[in-house]
Amino acid sequence: MSLDKLVVEDLSLEEYFDETTFWRGLNYAEQGRVLSAEWAPEARQLQGAIRGKGPAVRDD
Repeated sequence: MSLDKLVVEDLSLEEYFDETTFWRGLNYAEQGRVLSAEWAPEARQLQGAIRGKGPAVRDD
């Protein structure tokens, strides 16, 4: 599954993520590496899957 666009209305992701994380995510999206994404505003969580170099799981 390819994700064409993640639309987040009425907020700025920069409010929720540090600068490094924000730009890394944007770079992955521009490269077409984001396979899925789901924003849960009440939990302030963005969960998804990307195509990367190797296996990794982060839950922080």
